[in-house]
Amino acid sequence: YQRRVHGECPSWWPSLQMEFWLLSAPGAPNRSAARKALDERIREFASTHDLRIPELKVGTLDALVQLSEDLAKFDTFGESVATKVYTFQSDILQTEMEKNSEKSVKSAELKEKLAEMLNIYGRTLDAYLTKFEWDAQKYNGAGFVKDVSSEITQRLSGIEAELKARVQAFNKVKGSLQAIGRKANGSLLIRSLHDVVKPENFVLNSEFLVTLLVVVPRALSQEWLSSYSSLSQLVVPKSSELLSDDNEYCLFNVTVFRKIAQDFRNAAREKKFIVRDFEFVQEDIQAQKAELSTLQSDMSKKMAQSSAWCKSAFSDSFSAWVHLKVLRVFVESVLRYGLPINFETVVVRPQKKYVRTARKTLQQLYAHLDGSVSTSDTGKNVEVAGVGVSHDYHPYVSFTLDITPFLSSA
Repeated sequence: YQRRVHGECPSWWPSLQMEFWLLSAPGAPNRSAARKALDERIREFASTHDLRIPELKVGTLDALVQLSEDLAKFDTFGESVATKVYTFQSDILQTEMEKNSEKSVKSAELKEKLAEMLNIYGRTLDAYLTKFEWDAQKYNGAGFVKDVSSEITQRLSGIEAELKARVQAFNKVKGSLQAIGRKANGSLLIRSLHDVVKPENFVLNSEFLVTLLVVVPRALSQEWLSSYSSLSQLVVPKSSELLSDDNEYCLFNVTVFRKIAQDFRNAAREKKFIVRDFEFVQEDIQAQKAELSTLQSDMSKKMAQSSAWCKSAFSDSFSAWVHLKVLRVFVESVLRYGLPINFETVVVRPQKKYVRTARKTLQQLYAHLDGSVSTSDTGKNVEVAGVGVSHDYHPYVSFTLDITPFLSSA
């Protein structure tokens, strides 16, 4: 998929692991110099990309501190919505592929289909993050940061609400089809027989005669044929024939007089011949076929509609999640570095084998920003003074966005 859209597969694709660091550091002596210093120190271990954040209005310090705590929760919420949408699309694709192939779906086939969903408005996850642009049409880049965060979470809440409704409707139809499938695919002892028997297998509309369906263990089929007429009086001779069989059982019909039907059932049970509780009614068979056809049509319609919705909703929810991450970078940077705004923000993509080395290099580069943390204290879990949230602490602002779960499942 990557090759079809962008001309070649990026080097990270085979590793199926990628995380990005949304990072900020003071723009001293100026932002250009700060960026140059960062690039020179880390270029061997990671690539850096512009992260342009609009200069949002911050409001009061107390409000900003509270928003910092709220954004941590919003961040988790955004990730969960994007993941749920992606998981729903996976369920739809697997159901569709099983329906078309009538066999178990191969993991490679499913992953290939899922990979086609991993794009944000036509760009790969990698391209979207490394070339991030604030979506001013959806989120006011000149507004108060608290209001913008509310806009984003409201959009995510709307996606989640519609997702729940679609999942519920999809699972209801899928459950009904699975129930029918279980009845159709069990052994002859328990499965539905409506698609096995035909009208000519029965004596119909008779006041005195009734046709019974008997399930016989395969090992006892010859015994059945030689003894069924003597199990009771008033059994019609030569009225039994094999209608179907499976690995365990054979299905026979037999015609008897109605008045001795229960006696025949009892006698058959003693010989391990099980008479199924079945009455042939043409209208019931047609009704079941119509119900199955309606459910299959409804399922196909729901899968097509929900699949198209998922592709759009995944772009919207993933984009919203990233915007929340960007807001976190902005808020934490203001709290950490103060006003007026003068910090450089970048997206860092560390090479997989140099993740720890890249962190250590950044720790050394920015150690002067916090004398209380030594260069060996890379990513320790401590309380950030003045911010009021606990997370992996660095002397610079950094939030990780890990897309590995999406790549692994695709």
